[in-house]
Amino acid sequence: MSIPAGDVAIPARVRELAESAALSPVWENGVGGLTFGTDDGRFIKWGPRHLETTMRDEAERIRWAATSARVPQVRSGRILACAHGKGLDIGPASV
Repeated sequence: MSIPAGDVAIPARVRELAESAALSPVWENGVGGLTFGTDDGRFIKWGPRHLETTMRDEAERIRWAATSARVPQVRSGRILACAHGKGLDIGPASV
């Protein structure tokens, strides 16, 4: 897991979730997942299809973590899936 170096291809679903916001890659995990920051304060997570986890599972982990830590809030209804991957739109950290 690390901060992406160099140019990172932005998946179409990430662009869709970003709408008109500018995107910057901020994190890459060990299984090809990426997190992008937007210029309107959101984060968008994207990952290739994986048999052991889903973006719904990730959303639940984020909601659980929010009970004891400052983490981004999950924006309901913004989980999108496609044949090549999935995306999760999460907003600014809760206060």
